[in-house]
Order: sequence, then structure tokens, then C-alpha cells
Amino acid sequence: MSNFYQNILSRLRQVNNKKNLFNALDGFLKFVVVFTVIFFITVLFESIFFFESTVRTIFFFLSIAAASIFFLIKVIFPLLKNINAFSNFDLNEIANYVGGKYPDIKDDLLNAVQLINYKQHNYSNDLIQAAFQKVYAKTENLDFTDTVKFNKWKDVRISSSALAAVIMMLFFIPFLNNAFERIINYDKEYTVPPKYMLTLEPGNVDVTRGESITVKITTGKDIPNSVNLYTRTKEETKFNEINLVPDSNNIFTHTLKSLNTSLEYYASTEDVESEVYQINVMDRPIVKKMEMKITPPSYTKLPSIVETDNGSASVLPGTRLDYKITSSKNLKSAELVTLPGKVISLNTNGFEAEGNYYIKEKLSYYIQLTDTSEVKSENPIRYTINILEDEYPHVDIIKPGENVELGLETILPLVIEIKDDYGFTYLQLFYRKNTQGQSTGTEFLKIPISISKNEKKQEIFYSWDITSLNLKAEEIVSYYLEVSDNDNINGPKKTKSKVYTLRIPSLDELFAKTDKKQNEAQSDLTKVFEDAKKLSDELQKISDELKKDDRQITWEEKEKIEQALKKFENLESQVDDIKKQLDDVRKDLADNNLLSEETLQKYLELQDLMDQLSSEEMKKAFERMREQLENMMRNQVQNELENIQFNEEMFKKSLERTVNLLKRIQIEQKMDELIKRTENLSEQLSELNQQTEQSDLSNQQEKDALADKQNSLTEQMENLEKQMNELTDKMKEFNDMPQQDAEKLSEEIQQQKNPELNEQTSRQLRQNRKETAMQNQQQMMQNMQANLENMQMMQQNMQMQNQMRVMSDMMKALDDILTLSKEEEELKNKTREQAGSSSSLREFAQEQNQIRNNLDKITRRLGELSQKTFGITPEMGRAIGEARREMNKSIMDMQENNSARAAQSQEKAMKSLNETAMMMKNSLEMMMEGQGQGGGMMSMMQQLQQMSQQQMSLNQMTQMMQQGQLSQEQMAQMQRLAQEQQMIQKSLSQLNEEAKSSGQSKRISSNLEQILKEMEEVVTGMKSSSVDDALLQKQERILSKLLDAQRSINERDYEKERESFAGKNFQRETPPELLLTTDEGLQKLRDELLNASKEGYKKDYEELIRKYFEALQKEQTQN
Repeated sequence: MSNFYQNILSRLRQVNNKKNLFNALDGFLKFVVVFTVIFFITVLFESIFFFESTVRTIFFFLSIAAASIFFLIKVIFPLLKNINAFSNFDLNEIANYVGGKYPDIKDDLLNAVQLINYKQHNYSNDLIQAAFQKVYAKTENLDFTDTVKFNKWKDVRISSSALAAVIMMLFFIPFLNNAFERIINYDKEYTVPPKYMLTLEPGNVDVTRGESITVKITTGKDIPNSVNLYTRTKEETKFNEINLVPDSNNIFTHTLKSLNTSLEYYASTEDVESEVYQINVMDRPIVKKMEMKITPPSYTKLPSIVETDNGSASVLPGTRLDYKITSSKNLKSAELVTLPGKVISLNTNGFEAEGNYYIKEKLSYYIQLTDTSEVKSENPIRYTINILEDEYPHVDIIKPGENVELGLETILPLVIEIKDDYGFTYLQLFYRKNTQGQSTGTEFLKIPISISKNEKKQEIFYSWDITSLNLKAEEIVSYYLEVSDNDNINGPKKTKSKVYTLRIPSLDELFAKTDKKQNEAQSDLTKVFEDAKKLSDELQKISDELKKDDRQITWEEKEKIEQALKKFENLESQVDDIKKQLDDVRKDLADNNLLSEETLQKYLELQDLMDQLSSEEMKKAFERMREQLENMMRNQVQNELENIQFNEEMFKKSLERTVNLLKRIQIEQKMDELIKRTENLSEQLSELNQQTEQSDLSNQQEKDALADKQNSLTEQMENLEKQMNELTDKMKEFNDMPQQDAEKLSEEIQQQKNPELNEQTSRQLRQNRKETAMQNQQQMMQNMQANLENMQMMQQNMQMQNQMRVMSDMMKALDDILTLSKEEEELKNKTREQAGSSSSLREFAQEQNQIRNNLDKITRRLGELSQKTFGITPEMGRAIGEARREMNKSIMDMQENNSARAAQSQEKAMKSLNETAMMMKNSLEMMMEGQGQGGGMMSMMQQLQQMSQQQMSLNQMTQMMQQGQLSQEQMAQMQRLAQEQQMIQKSLSQLNEEAKSSGQSKRISSNLEQILKEMEEVVTGMKSSSVDDALLQKQERILSKLLDAQRSINERDYEKERESFAGKNFQRETPPELLLTTDEGLQKLRDELLNASKEGYKKDYEELIRKYFEALQKEQTQN
């Protein structure tokens, strides 16, 4: 045959082989499905009927045989057709199959194949070859095998899914899996399973005592109506039966509550029983005892404390907690578990566990125990550690506790209070110097202050030496204190005090401030005086209205009297306020050394005078009046009103005197002010002159500064002239003031034209005319020096003339009072000699009336004199008033012919006159000595000032010794310091005794006895070479109190509530008569005055005494 034929035949055979292969694959799929179905049915039957091994063997082999035959037919036979031995195939069928796929060659291909099949019918080879060639030509590019396609992939997926599903059911469904196992093991015998499969949970289990456990019973697919649960403890011999019914989930449950002993249990139903299980009851470990040792941070110096069976506490950060725990069981581990979950392992040893923990923040925790059986403690107690805040330290400047305007002080006593809950690291004073509100430095400087670091609350006395600051007028020092606590856990906390200032006011400010206060006080005092006069008129009107015949007063009258009393009390209150104002003025002036000693003394005397305006007699009169007003009795009210009128009149006169004395003091103060202003100007000019001489006027900045400073003096010079004119105006009110001298001095100052000369000097400095400027400066310095000398001379003359005039008037008044005393004594002797109703008594009464009239004249003269001097005291006025009252009684007694009682009144009158004379004599002696109330106090102040300086120096040296262990040389030095402290103590002790003996100790605010006691403690400490913070603090406290004592003498702090004492009667010996009309009396006066002249008085006073004595002698000779 031709090649065309072989080609076509080969290609058709390939198609046939491919079809056979796909048929085998299709058969295999069918085999898988059939075998799976047969095997699954077999397993299903086995699961239902649980066959014996014989039946299972038959089923197994029948299934294998059926599957094998099916496999042979459907898989093996189609594959064998492709083997050459079995390769015969129907060529026409294949050609028809291929031709069906390719319609263009269908007939040609089939006809060509048929020609081969019908070759015996004498078809020529050429015809056959031509036919196959034609087919070949048409099919050369065709692949006949493409006509065969496998379209059973869907069946493959279905078969695979079915097989996978069966396999999963066989392996994962228990009863099928069991049946499958039995089919595989067809020759093995299996026991028929019970109807119910009893499963008990939790099976064998360990539980802790008191725990409840739930037993769950399942029976498999079949659910009985009930199941019996049997339990038995170790102590029981029989099981306890519990009948259970299924719940909605077909589960039988029962809870064994609060198990306290181990037990065994099982379940049964319809002759099916479960295994017997054990429930083993165990004890959980518990904390039998817990000790928590609390150790606060070391800086607190607090002791450790131990809490037993209590793990909660409030502690400071940094506190260490040490735990010691005893368990009920042998421990495998113990842990401190914090919330939310940090675990701190504790060291275990048998039944005990130990560990520690440092607290930094608030903490909640519990103790977790695990015994050796891995049983953990349950529901442990939760504890809380709260954090105590270490409070910020507190610092407060108690004294001065306000902004201070400094005077001449070089030491500022500070009283500081510091507090903290646990102690301190340091205390420091920070300060910064400012000029006119502008800082001269960017940082505060600091001074460490010695403190006791462990004492929680301290009052620190520190004396700040401000000498080195070299403060000038209008300069300010801002200062505050900073204290740090000793918290070394979170870091020391610091607190600052309020910032205060020290300031040096200018002279203009000081004088303007005091002038304002003084003018206000004078104005207020004048107003009070005017109100007192109006009140006097009201009292007189009320007194006139009370002169009725009615037995009781009316409510309207009572209301008027009560209102008058309230007005009077209001006046007293206003006087108290004015006293405070004047005392502030005095303190401001004295602190800044703006008063002469004489003026300061008069201020003190003025204050004493104002203190006496509110007398005890007046208060008692008010009390008695209110008592009588309650009774409403007219006579008693009228009598008490007369007493009040008398007291009110005395109050009014005292006010008038106070106003006039205040005006005189203002004149003297103004004189002091002018002197101070002139001194200040002279000093500034001198300083400017030196600066000008040393200056370089080519330096513009230096030149401008010098010119500005020069120009600033112009206003001060103008103010000096203004104040001089004010002094002249104030003097016009008094005839005994050197008004003409003041006017003359004022004219001289104006003629000097210092303001114009100063401005000219300032211009010259800006023009670089140095020499001319310096000449003008020297001229102004000479002017100021001359003015100063004139002012001082005028002040000295004014004081001397006033003093001599007052002393002369007082001596004359003293002589007149002694004369009246002699006359009263003579009258007393004559009256005593008369008996009964002698006609001479009328003459004696007229004579007594004349003596009384003479006393009234002296009283008026003393009243006028009291407007000029403090030498006339209220006590003198009261004594004269008492003498006049006794004279009135004597006149009345003589009119009633009672000579004995009249003589007694005359003797009392004479006694009062002698007391008045003695007081005047003492007052004169004090004037001659140049002392007033302030004299002794000024000396005491100077002694205290000296001791304060010594104590401050001693304190500084002692602080230098505080350097740990002292060497032998330092110990010797410490002993010398102790001796110095003893010397200061001795001086203070002597001063204290002097103050007590002179009655001046009450004027010292500090307790000198307490200071002496502390000095003794310091001496003891220094002798033992024990220099610690406590000793240094005592020294600072001593210095502070010495400064307080010094200031209190100067300030005499006003006390609103004064101590009062009930009046007492004193028996005094009447001084012997001083009869100036006799040679004996004259000689006695001469002796008194000569003795006075030997007391070391000033020459002026000695001359005054001599002249007065000669005048008295001359007057007596003329008489």
C-alpha cells in the first residue's frame, strides 16, 4: 500500500487508542463511585446491624469481587484494546467518527476506507491510492486526535467530592468509624456496645476544700428517661443514690456543693454503668500570719513599725516594706502580685516566705501562695498602700513681716518661722539691691542661715547686718527667704517666702510724711477740742434742766444724758487714735535721727500727757452715772452729772493744753528739720565738690551724671526756703518765740540765692567749666555751713530762753504757793483756837475766801504756764484742786460755826498746797538737770546698742568656730569667747537691775531675764566646746531680743489695753513749813537753791538760780 494509506491508517489508529484511553478513565470514575457506594452501604449496614465476623467476611469479599469485576470491565478491557495483540478496531467506525468531525472529508475518508474493505471487488490500486492521496491532501494539516475530547470532568468533580465525603464520614462520625473498623477487621469478633454510652465529667479530679463541683453525664445518641448518680465518701460504706433527669440539652447534671471530704462517684441507667471516678478534696494554702515591717525613708528619722496581719498602710515614697509570711501548707512559691499585674517573687522556705518591696507610688496588691501540689491560694485579701505626701516646707518672715523703711539701723532683726514634716536641708536669705525700681543685678545674692536640720518647727532669730549694702536714699533692697526640706527620695522641695523690701526714704519723703500725719493729728485734736466745748454746753444745758422739783428724771432726760456720755466716750476714742498718729510720727522721726534729744523728750512727755486724758476718775464717774440712770433718781443723777461736768472740764482744758504744746513741739520739730535738711545739703555739696574735682568732664556720660546730680539739689534748696517760711509762720502764733530771728534768717537764706546758684553750677558742668563750677559749689557749701550755724544758734537760744522763762515763772509760782501754805497754816492755828460760835469765825471765813481767791490767781497763771511746758503736770492740778475743795469746805464749816471741822479742812488744804510745792520743786530740779522722762531711757538705749554690737561680733566669731572637731588652739579661743559672753551677760544683768530700780523695765518690750537665762545656757555650751546649730540659734535669738529691747525704748510700742490699779491712800509726812517772811525760812530757801547749784547744772541754769535767788531776796527786803 502507498504511504498515503499508511499515514491515514496510523492517524485513525491514534484516534482509536485515545478513545480507548478515555473510555478506561471514564470506567475508573464509575468504578470509584460504585465501589464507594457499595462500601459505604456495607459500613452503614454494619453500623446498624453490628454483624458477626462471618457475615462481615461475606460482605467484605462480595464487595471486593463486585468491585474487581466492574474494574476489569470498565477499566482494564478498554486499556487492553490499545495493545497490539488486541489492537483490532473497526476502521469504518473510526473513519466515520473522524469524518463526522470534519464534514469536508467525511465522504472522501469513508469512501477511501471502504475501497480498502472492498478491495476484493476488483478496485484497482491506483483508484485506492488516488482516493487516499486525495484524502491525505485534504487532511495533511489536520490532527485527527483532536476530535477526541474528555468531557467527563464534571463527573470527576462529583466522584471526588463523593469519595471525600464518604472518607470524612468514615473517619469523623464515630459509629461509622467504628463500623468501618469492624469491616476492615472482618475476621475479628467485637462485643456489641451498650445501648447508652455514659460519659461523666470531670472524671477524676482534685478540688479544694469548700469548693463546689458540677457533674455532667451524657448518654450518647439515645437518651434515657433518667440516670442515677451514686456518691460515697471515704467514711461511708454505701453509695448514695441521686436520680437525675435530662435538661434541655439532654445532659444530666448535679452539683456537689461545698465539698469538705474526698469521695467516689459513678452513674448507671438500664443496667449500663459508668466507671467509678474519684474526687480528691485538698486544702488550699492560706496565709496564717503576716508581718509587714514598715521602714520609712532614712531622711524622715522615723522609727520602723511592724503591722501584724494587716498589709494596708499609708507610707511615704521610698518606704521599704519587709514581709514575713507563714502559710498553712508547705510552699512551692509565694508572690506579691500588684494590680494590674506586676509580680514580685518572695523567698520561700517550707511554710514561710520573705521578701521586701520599695514603695514609689500608690499600690494595690495581694499575696499569691502555691503549695508543693501546685494548689494556689484562692480569693486572697487585697491590700492597699496609700502614698503620704511629703509636704512642702513652710517659711514665713514673722518680723518685720512687712516692707520696711529704714532709718539709721545697720542691723535688721528677722524672726523667721520654718516648718516641715520631716526636716530641712538649708535656709537661705536672698536679696537684691535696686535703685529707683531698677535692678542693679540680674541675680539675687544669698546668705546661708544656720538652722537645726532635724527640728521640724523652728523660730529662727537672725540679725541681718546690712552695713555692707551701703544703702542710700531712695534705694531699695528686695529680699526673701528660701527653705529646702530633706526629701532625698523625690528630691528636696523648696519654698520661698513672700518678697519684702527695705527702703531708704529721702529726707523730703520723711518730712512730707511726718508733716502730713502731724497736721492731721493737730487738725483732729483741734476738732476734738471744739467738740468738747460743744459737749460742755450740752452738759450745762442738761444740768439746768435737771434743776426741777420732780423726784425722778424723765425718759427724754435720760436719753439726752446717755447720748452725752456716748459723745464723751467717742471723744476719748478719737484721742486714742490721735495718740497713735503722733506716736507713729515720733517713731518715724526718731528712727531716722531727725529729732534732737530735747524734741524727742518732749514728744515722750506729750504722749504721757495724752495718756492721762482718760483718767480712772472719769471712767468711774461714767459707771456711777449709768447706775444712777437705771434708778432714775433726779438728785443722784444731778450730783453725778456735776462730777462728770468737772471731769469734762478738766478733759477740755487738757485738750487745749495738748493742742498748744503740740504746736510748740511742731515748731521745735520744724527747727530740727531745717537743721537736718541743711546738714544733708552741706554733705551732698561736699560730696559733689569732691566728685567734680576727680571727674573727667570730657567723658560725656560722667559729665551728664554729675550735672544731673547737681541739678537735683535745686529742689531741695527751694524746699529749704519754703520750710523756713513755714517755721516763721508757725512762730507768729506765740509771742515768746524768736519770730524776728527766724524772719531774719529766712531773708539771709533767700539773699544767698542758692537755687539759682545751683542751676548755674549745673550748666557750668555741662559746659566743661570745671573750675567755675567748683567755686560755686564751695560758695554754696559756705552758705549752708553759715545757715547751719545760725539755725543751731537760734534753736539753742530759743530752747534756753523758753526754759529760763518757764523756770522763772515756776519759781515765782512756787514761792506764791509756799506763801499761801504759810497763810493757810496761820489761819488753821487761829481757827483751832476759836470755840463754838465765835464772831471771829466770820472774819476767818473772809480771810479763807481771800486765800482761795489768791489760789485761783495762781491756778490761772499755772494754767497759762502749762500751755508752754510739760513741767506743770496733771498731778499738780489735781493737788491744787483738792486744796481749793478743802478751802470751800472750811468756809462752809466756819459759816456753820464748826471751827474744829473747819480747822481739819484747812489742814488738808495746807497739805495739798505743800504737795503741789514739792512736785513743782522736783520738776524744777529735773529741768535744771537737763533731763525729762526720756533722759534715763536714752542712756539705757545707748547701753543696749553697745551690747548689741558686742553680741553681733561675738556671734560672727562663734560661727567661724563651727567646723567640726576643734583643735587645741580653737578650744582655747572658744574659752575666750565664752568669757566675752559672760562679760556681756554681766553688763546686761547690771542694766536690768538699774531698769527695775528706776521703774523703766516696763518700757522694754523684751524680757531681759529670759535673755540672761539664754546667755547662761550659751556660756555653758561654749565652755564645753559644744558649738552646734542649737547654740548658734540661741546666740541669734539673744541678739534679736537685744535689738528688740533697744527699739522698744525708742518706740515705746503703743498698748491699747493698759494695766489699771485701784486707787490707794498713802500717808505722807507733811513737809516742814518754808516761811520766807522769816530769816529762818529765807535761809532755808537759800540753802535749797545753793544745794541745787552744786548739783553740776549747766552754767545758764546756775546763773538763773542765782538771779532768781537775788530777786527773791530783794523782794523780801523791800517788803
